[in-house]
Amino acid sequence: MEIGQYLPNWRPDKDYRNCVSANSKLGGGALLELSHEIDYAQWLLGPLHLQHAILQCSEQLNLEVEDNVNILATTSNNTIVHIHLDFLQRKAYRYCRLVGTTGSLEWDLIKNEIILTTQNQATTLYSDPEWDKNNMYLEMLLDFIEKINGRKNQSVTLSESIRTIQFIENIKDAYPITMTSK
Repeated sequence: MEIGQYLPNWRPDKDYRNCVSANSKLGGGALLELSHEIDYAQWLLGPLHLQHAILQCSEQLNLEVEDNVNILATTSNNTIVHIHLDFLQRKAYRYCRLVGTTGSLEWDLIKNEIILTTQNQATTLYSDPEWDKNNMYLEMLLDFIEKINGRKNQSVTLSESIRTIQFIENIKDAYPITMTSK
């Protein structure tokens, strides 16, 4: 799983250094801000078991939080999971790639497509590049209303949310942020 997007471009009308994403006291940093990759990794593969992590703060953005994170984890059946999160990539990039013995699935979350690649061919399983991503947020709000009203919903459970936050806290406790040069 990989996500990268240049933080100064997130909210161009504001100074990125003053946003929540750049402020450790407000829960900023790539690890928390881009935690959706951890969420969906656990949704797809089950609980993650931390093996190693690298949290870096480059001089490029002059932040007090990590702007580049690499996580190596395993699942209960020893599947290896690599998650990369950063605030540094000028062109937004968001992929999930699952590699198996007979091929790989690549989910491009920006182009909104899934491609299956085998030894002999690549097949597009799903593609809807014109889909309006704002619909996702509207659907989440409607789903949340269903949850509030006690009806069937797809909202993340409290235990799933806690599992993700505990995983993040384990990373922060075990691996301090290191500074990198430009």
